[in-house]
Amino acid sequence: MTHYNIYNFLNVMSNIKGLFPSTFITDANNYSDLNISIDKTIIHSLLKQEATEIMPGIYVLKGGSKILAQFKILGITIAILATFHGEQIALQFSPSFYQLSRIILKMPIASLFPLEHFVKLITQILLLKKKYSFIIAAGLMTKSHQSILLSSFGGIGKTTTCLKLFDSAADYSLLGDDTLITDGQKIWSYPKNFRLRKLGNVFFSLEKNISPEQQFPGKKIGGVAWPKYLFLLEKGPANTVQPITAAQASVKFLAIQNKILNLYAERIILASSHQNLLDLPLLMERQKQIVEQLVTQTHNFIVQARQAHDFNRLITNQLINL
Repeated sequence: MTHYNIYNFLNVMSNIKGLFPSTFITDANNYSDLNISIDKTIIHSLLKQEATEIMPGIYVLKGGSKILAQFKILGITIAILATFHGEQIALQFSPSFYQLSRIILKMPIASLFPLEHFVKLITQILLLKKKYSFIIAAGLMTKSHQSILLSSFGGIGKTTTCLKLFDSAADYSLLGDDTLITDGQKIWSYPKNFRLRKLGNVFFSLEKNISPEQQFPGKKIGGVAWPKYLFLLEKGPANTVQPITAAQASVKFLAIQNKILNLYAERIILASSHQNLLDLPLLMERQKQIVEQLVTQTHNFIVQARQAHDFNRLITNQLINL
């Protein structure tokens, strides 16, 4: 088991490598908020326990605190077991799910999402319980510990732009290329590994995982920053940078968060709410409040670019002029 301490917010134990940034690896801890493991025995859970099927392939096991997703693909049984115990959550994945979801296919299988994203949603639940939240944004930190946040829907260019800005500026620290943590008042880095696609498409791909330290040797990685700038990226007919109000930024930024961090879209999580194991309305409202508070702390801009490579120049010029 590998142990992770995420800023003393969360303690995690996992026997699956690469689910969390290596910077959080720590010594063994007797307590964990989240325990993740591969367990071949969970595919027998339906045989051993009474179960109620509340959605196709989603079962509540006897006692009500365990939610099982299980069905077959090409004759192979796929399973995830989520156990809720007070403020702690345990996730067990069948080896078949791990092989299909992480190594072979990059598409929804056992519940609705691939392994990494499913774990991310569960981690988000635990963060929200402690009044922190993931945000979907790439981020840099200046020498004065101020953050430069870039956010967009997937495939627009936030990660590529962030890494170009980072590579070209000696005095920036990289907070993360896709995901960060905030309480609405500060930004904590979340420097997970980069997934470099070598071959394939959105459904099937060969990928290489590499740490930020390996990709950028000698550069500054990580840190805690104050909110300063938020750039929301879009592609459009002209290259423009327009300031927007906190209210306007909140609407757009929340839409991006809800696309990626929509807890209602995941069936095991929804089943947990159905069983009163999670208060999803409270958690989603908390996520909204944290985002709304964050954008009152930042200078907010819409950046439209004809081509993705134009974002770097537009944001650099804007930062020079501020």
